[in-house]
Amino acid sequence: MPIGFTITGNSRGISLIEMMIAMLIGMLLLGGVYRIFISTTTSYRFEEELSNLQENGRFAMEFLTRDTRQTGYRGCAGSGVSVTNTLNAGAGALFDFDRAVEGYDDVADPNAADFVAMGITPIIGSDVLILRKMDSDVMVEIVEQMPDTSADIKITGGINPAPIADFDIVMVSDCQAAAVFQVTNYTDGGGSIKADVVHNSGVGSPGNATKDLGHSFGPGAEIAKMTTYVYFIGTNADGEPGLYYKVSSGVAQEIVGGIESMQITYGIDADSDRDIDSYVTAAGVADWATVLAVRVGLLVASMDEVLRGEVDAAAYTLNGTNIAAANDRRLRQVFTTTVALRNRLP
Repeated sequence: MPIGFTITGNSRGISLIEMMIAMLIGMLLLGGVYRIFISTTTSYRFEEELSNLQENGRFAMEFLTRDTRQTGYRGCAGSGVSVTNTLNAGAGALFDFDRAVEGYDDVADPNAADFVAMGITPIIGSDVLILRKMDSDVMVEIVEQMPDTSADIKITGGINPAPIADFDIVMVSDCQAAAVFQVTNYTDGGGSIKADVVHNSGVGSPGNATKDLGHSFGPGAEIAKMTTYVYFIGTNADGEPGLYYKVSSGVAQEIVGGIESMQITYGIDADSDRDIDSYVTAAGVADWATVLAVRVGLLVASMDEVLRGEVDAAAYTLNGTNIAAANDRRLRQVFTTTVALRNRLP
């Protein structure tokens, strides 16, 4: 018996119009999801770059604040004690230990002789900060009175690792005097309680102009390495700016990226009353011994361009200096802090 099928009028498939409507609705939903995804991704990138920018700014300020606060440390010898610098004249800013703090304002020529001598290449328009201090981490006591002001120095021996090496630049100080010289020979007695620090002239670089330290140091005096910190804004291999620093005769290193400008002013005591009278640029400092505080301004930018539909067309005022608009899509923020020189406080 044949089997038959009956198709009723109510049984039909999806029409082309219905399919097109369904596809349109799906595309609209998909477009909405995509827009939400893009918006979320953009917001995430913005927040991430802002967070990184702020972290870089804080990190840079932490470095600068720490070293600036400690600059000028001389052991027992306060800021009022004169320093005898026996190093050969003309050794350069890395060895000018008569000045605890020093700076260069508004760099015009990155290849100027002073910068070449220091081994740095700062960017045009930014400032350079130089800080010098006695290294308080490893200080050794003198154990025997110098028979005269040119004699070798006897210090605590048997220290491992040795606190001093040949050709280190060191300072010896007590509460009455201080002297800077280059060690020409350091000899530990090998189990002896004394080590011998020799400071002859005519040896090493920059070398000592004289053996005479100007003072006979004895028990209670301390000796330690001298350290010079040079902070500046440089550029890396990709041409991106960052905060660099150089420690003494070492190689300059980038410590924080995205730092576009550093502008510094110095709080000076013009009338010797131990109060700051004004803040001036490095060009306005007549006597670096009058500097009681350092005010640092940093312009920090995000590492990537994250602004959408607009550029950063704002000009910035950084510690009194006008910075032209970059007209790109990076985020920027100004950081400013004032640091008192602890070793020059009353």
